[in-house]
Amino acid sequence: MQHVIVFLICIVFPGFTTMIAPASWLTFERTEEAVNCTARTCVYFVVPFKTQQVSGVTEISSRERAGRTERKRRHGRNTNEQVHVDGEGFLRIFGAGDQLIEVSVSPASLTGVVEKSIEFLQSSQARSKTIFVIANWKFGALMGGVLTLFTVL
Repeated sequence: MQHVIVFLICIVFPGFTTMIAPASWLTFERTEEAVNCTARTCVYFVVPFKTQQVSGVTEISSRERAGRTERKRRHGRNTNEQVHVDGEGFLRIFGAGDQLIEVSVSPASLTGVVEKSIEFLQSSQARSKTIFVIANWKFGALMGGVLTLFTVL
């Protein structure tokens, strides 16, 4: 029973936490023809579970769903308690044709990630660039990071 509890606390729960608010690694590579992008969304910050690719990157933009305050619901009814719902940000990378990938990025760092991506796209000198992004810094990085240390242990 101890092994099951340790497995749940050290492996399953950190994996679930980092899957809900995942970290992604964006790799931009410049070839002679175009700029290509590979987005690896990872569990435990390093184990990819979703890989998206775009060839011939043409445009980089973002979209954001603003945070809001809602009334808490219990048993199908609204209560007088208020709960804050964090916003969501998405980096949108358009490629040749109808290619599009969206990567979940924390709204706090969305502007910086878009600027770095556009800077690489407009530059002609750099051959490749890797950018680390996370969907939610509080939940994904702090809680997921601490729990992932248990997995490493």
